[in-house]
Amino acid sequence: MYDKTEIYLFHNEQIPGEDLKEGQSIMVYVTNIANKQKKPIIKISRVRKELVKRMFELEVPEIYDGVVEIKAISREAGARTKIAVWSNDANVDPVSACIGPKHARIDAVVKSLSGEKIDIIPYSENPEEFIARALAPATVESVTIINPEERLCGVLVPANQLSLAIGNRGQNAKLAAKLTGYKIDIKAATPENEALIAEKVEEAKAELAAKAEAEAKAKAEEEAAQQAQAEQDAEQAQDAASWEENWQVQNADAEEDDLLLSDDDTTAAIESAIDAPAETPETTEA
Repeated sequence: MYDKTEIYLFHNEQIPGEDLKEGQSIMVYVTNIANKQKKPIIKISRVRKELVKRMFELEVPEIYDGVVEIKAISREAGARTKIAVWSNDANVDPVSACIGPKHARIDAVVKSLSGEKIDIIPYSENPEEFIARALAPATVESVTIINPEERLCGVLVPANQLSLAIGNRGQNAKLAAKLTGYKIDIKAATPENEALIAEKVEEAKAELAAKAEAEAKAKAEEEAAQQAQAEQDAEQAQDAASWEENWQVQNADAEEDDLLLSDDDTTAAIESAIDAPAETPETTEA
């Protein structure tokens, strides 16, 4: 780092409620470096989710070595962070690796973030399973993908788990939605809500079917138009070729006529020269 390098930690890049002391050692994430050639200006952050990722890379050797992967992170700085992890080794539990012996690894990260809560969630390729895990610590009864294109799902939880699943000011549901990439509609597990979700699924299926039909029709019309245009282009090309051929034939005939006419003129000129009497030179008497 150069002498007199300026480092800026703006207010909106600080963890809400965090009281930093002069001389205190903190971990930050560098967001930008300006004026690199002269006097660098470095902008840092404590609220970016990338900061949490880098912290775990430092604390968890399995992540640093690539054995365990962080698949997704959602964060509300100062409150809670959710991390989805995956292991490339069947013998390594990704969640346990991140927590560490006696919670040593995760506690180190939590301490560095001034007590921010962190949920370690096992990642799954199955969206229903991943969504259910993302809503932890709430218990989920069922997850139904309503519309895969719009990434909308319906979740049923026990009535006594509804507030926990949604979280304070919707925090748990928002973080789960950011983590999974799905819009999550959470409802209490009642027969009425089950019927409502089933109805939404059927409506989504009908909508997707109508959309697919419309796309197929539009594609068929486009292909028909392209075929008609191709036929028209082929017909025009054929007409042009015929016109070119006729023009060449007519041009050849005209050249032949010109050649015949030229031969006739030459013959007539020769005959005229033969028939003409020889001129007698005049003499002048002295």
